[in-house]
Parts: sequence; structure tokens; C-alpha cells
Amino acid sequence: MSNGEFINWFDSDDLMHPDFIKEKLNCIKKDNADFVISKTLGFAHPKTQDIKEDYSEFYTYEQYPVTHYNYVTQLVNWLTYDFFCKRALVADLRFNEHLKSAQEYNFFCKVSLKSVNCRVLDQVLTLRRLHADSITVAKQKTALEFNSQYFRSFYETFKDLYGKSDRNSLFFLYKRQQALILNQTIRKNDYFRFIKMTYTIAGFESVFWLVFYLLTQRITNRGYLLRSKYSKKMEQYFECYKPVV
Repeated sequence: MSNGEFINWFDSDDLMHPDFIKEKLNCIKKDNADFVISKTLGFAHPKTQDIKEDYSEFYTYEQYPVTHYNYVTQLVNWLTYDFFCKRALVADLRFNEHLKSAQEYNFFCKVSLKSVNCRVLDQVLTLRRLHADSITVAKQKTALEFNSQYFRSFYETFKDLYGKSDRNSLFFLYKRQQALILNQTIRKNDYFRFIKMTYTIAGFESVFWLVFYLLTQRITNRGYLLRSKYSKKMEQYFECYKPVV
């Protein structure tokens, strides 16, 4: 539990630049930002000069501004080590313990909803240690495991942001879940979660067309019109959605 004025999560297995704290602290104070983002390189353990990852796909700040929507859709991204913030910014936020993966994505979606008053430090201040065994474990995940974890990340984030986030961000999160559901590539209990959530937010008619499509597609491998009716109902729902806070 942190008691300091600023917070930066860091894995003890990774390496900080000697000026890691100094550079971030100077930047956040100089510009009175709520948080600062730096950069990371990944090296193959144990050789720090053997750089395997530059994470350039994350650091797209020249093309896209840091906004809530851009973070939710991952047009911009960062690693946990990159994020340095005022403690007050995250004091009332929590990591979602229902998630086995993508906790950081969920958390930073909530952060970006609260504030995007940030500054980007174009400096590599972290070296991330990459272990061969952790890479192997990731590759051994089945498609079903991967898709279910992917679904849960969007499902839990949707629940956490519902009623607070903007229409476009929420619709993005819903459609990511929807794609996995309609293609029937996740675990059975995830179907029940999605159906229940859809009923809660959009009502019986939307769920009727969803379930009718899923059953028809499973039995006959058809159902395009049913799928279209369901999708249209959800588009209409999100067109009318407004945050309540």
C-alpha cells in the first residue's frame, strides 16, 4: 500500500534507468500533469544488450492523442512500468480481481476516464526482462483459453465503465465481446454472462434475437437475418445511450 504522493508500479525483475524517478518527477511537476508515460525496451535475459522488443506498436502518441476512447480502443497504449502518477488520481481505483489477465488494460481504462491530463516522456526508462519460459507458457495457451480471457477483459471493463463512459467507448467494448459470442469461440459460461448482461442493459427483445440466432446457427449453420436483427437492436440501443454520471 503506497503512502507517497506519487505512484509507479514496477517489477523487481526489471531494470530502471538511473534517472527513472528524477525524469518522471520533474516532468509531472513542471507541467502539473496527473500522470506521465515513459518508454520501455524488452531484453532477452540475461543479456541487457540483446533487445528483442521496442513496443513501438504501443507508443503511437504522434498519430493519436491520449484520450479515453483512444486508450479503450488501444489506438494508444503503454506498459505498466511506463505509468507514473499522482497518488490522488488512483486513490479510489482498484485492479479488477475477476480478471486473470488484462488487469492493467481494465485499470488504465478507468484511469483515462478520470483524467487524460498527461505528458509523454520520449525516453526509454525501463528495461523489461524477457524470460524464455514465460514466452513458452504464453504460446501454449489454447485458442479457447485465449479467447475466453480476451472476452473477460472486455466484459469486466464494460461492466466497470457502464453508465460512466461515453457511447463510442462502450459500444467498442460491447462489439469486441459480441464478435467472440457470434463466432462461438469461447466457453459456455461466458455466453451466459453476455446474455445476462445484454438483457440487463437492452431488454428482452435484444436477447430474444441473440439467443434465437445462436441456437439457429448452432443447429443449421445459418441465421444471417436473425443476426442482423439482433445487431440492429443493439446499434439502436447504443445510439440512445447516455452516461448517468
